[in-house]
Amino acid sequence: MSANKTTISLVATICLMISVCDPASTRELTVINNSNATLPQNKSVDNQFLTVEYYSYENATQMSAVNNFSSPSIPAIYGNRIVWQSFRNVDWNKDIYVYNINNSTNNRITASGSADYPAIYGDKIVWVDSRSKYSDIYMYNLSTQSETQITTSGSADSPAIYEDKIVWKDNRNGWNQSEVYMYNLSTSVETQITTNGSAYYPAIYGDKIVWKDNRNGWNQSEIYMYNLSTSVETQITTSGSADYPAIYGDKIVWKDNRNGWNQSEFYMYNLSTSAETQIITSGSADSPAIYGDRIVWQDYRNGKADIYMYNLSTSVKTQITANGSAYSPAIYGDKIVWVDNRNGWNQSEIYMYNISTSKEILVNTSELSPNVLGKNGTGDIYVYTSLKWSPDSVPLTNATFSIFGPTGEYRGNGSYWARLNAPKGTYTISYEPVSGYDTPTSETKILTEGDSIKFYGDYFRKKRVGESLDFGDGYILIIKQIDSEMKEVSLELQLDERKVAEARVREHGTVSLNKISYLVNKSEISNPPEMTIKKISIDEGGNYIDISFSFPHYAFGSMKPSTYLIIHSIPEGASISLDEKYVGKTSKSLPIDKLKTYSVRLELEGYKSLESQFKFDVFEQQEIQLTLSR
Repeated sequence: MSANKTTISLVATICLMISVCDPASTRELTVINNSNATLPQNKSVDNQFLTVEYYSYENATQMSAVNNFSSPSIPAIYGNRIVWQSFRNVDWNKDIYVYNINNSTNNRITASGSADYPAIYGDKIVWVDSRSKYSDIYMYNLSTQSETQITTSGSADSPAIYEDKIVWKDNRNGWNQSEVYMYNLSTSVETQITTNGSAYYPAIYGDKIVWKDNRNGWNQSEIYMYNLSTSVETQITTSGSADYPAIYGDKIVWKDNRNGWNQSEFYMYNLSTSAETQIITSGSADSPAIYGDRIVWQDYRNGKADIYMYNLSTSVKTQITANGSAYSPAIYGDKIVWVDNRNGWNQSEIYMYNISTSKEILVNTSELSPNVLGKNGTGDIYVYTSLKWSPDSVPLTNATFSIFGPTGEYRGNGSYWARLNAPKGTYTISYEPVSGYDTPTSETKILTEGDSIKFYGDYFRKKRVGESLDFGDGYILIIKQIDSEMKEVSLELQLDERKVAEARVREHGTVSLNKISYLVNKSEISNPPEMTIKKISIDEGGNYIDISFSFPHYAFGSMKPSTYLIIHSIPEGASISLDEKYVGKTSKSLPIDKLKTYSVRLELEGYKSLESQFKFDVFEQQEIQLTLSR
């Protein structure tokens, strides 16, 4: 893809720049033309500049996944069944699979493509699913081959199951209010277990639920237990550094850093004797799991991750792996399972070790079943609609649609709609108009047996000549002229009702506002998200343009200065706390709207917590990558 590039050095101080596709932050005016059309020269008034870049991807090489590669993780085991989450590069979906040890076969459990963190007890598998854009707990019954949605809070995570009781962490009372809830499958009753807003990582055995709690401060973590029979809560630890509890019978084990942040050891509390015992002293132990008298964990004592086992009855420690690439262990009876990267850091596989026979086997996770168990001749349909800009607060219920398939028509509305167990075949969706918005185009997709299809309908706000966008601090961007034939729009930038710049932008241009310096009232420097001219067209009301903001969906009115802190981690999926408040998992782009120093903490099961600070003197995006250690 070739490009014509013109560069104009800037001598005067830049006070405002409206850029397209993230131009270099040097003092240059850059105009890039990747099409054959002639670009107009940008105009400037009083050293205010508008910069426009265009990209054409018509001749770009399309990349596709060659192999149906899958990356299994987070294994769990019960009886002769192993469950795990697998990420497939062929469609970038995450789904839950189950492997039968007896007959060496696997089955796909979910079709949503957004399933994570499975747990299993008997014939019941539970997991977290974000199919509705929000996270909820679902359950699959292998005996009846039926799926059940357990929660509707949209903020559930970290499920565990024992017999007919499911426990999980939930932020329904606020994203920084983490509580433990329980659902009884026999009585269909949900119960809130904690009320302190600081409970994490629940585990359950019998009538006892254990969890990590930070009620005494984000850096003061203790293990607590709740007895369902007596309705009594008990504090198990007082070290202030306890984490990742597991329970079996009357024994609770956890990771503890009481001897130093880099000294990770295991302790056990016996409920029958009220005695605490230090189990592991390597200083590098993580991810404990317990079954009977056996405790398994991953250990970094040799600088690499391996699986170890400790027998409480014989006080004998056994090293299970020696490849230096094993993590996330789970145990049931005499079988231990874990994830292993012995064949390469990007080649995850699941292995199982039989304690009785001293044999290790590779679980077949490379040849995955494409069809969901129990969906004979059927699949699932998901529809997601969104208003890309909603200044009039148009309710999403106005976004209705019709889907035509083999057996007739489905009708729906809202931001999320699902039709489970729909007959396989060809489906076409048509969207109804919403006043003031451009209607999404119709789509046709083929639903195969045991799989899912997803439709995304984006309604873009129509904006016409004379309308404006208020970026705050007196900065107003006005639409001066729209040429639907030339596919071009004229924009004028005003500062305190005074024109400071103007430019013409073609269709598909992506515009972002950068207040590099503002001297009128010394306001904060802002770097709002990108704005894209999605479409230039004409309707019965005249010429209009479609505008889309990346995040958030700004409306008319003042835009508060902001930027982003983009956080990555190795490995991905770590929980992020920003200034002691949970904000999601890596990789994550976090909006920053205050100039100050932010505290960031990353937590991931099996890894040491990592804390760091990042200072924002100006609203300029920062992107970081943090590596977690064992």
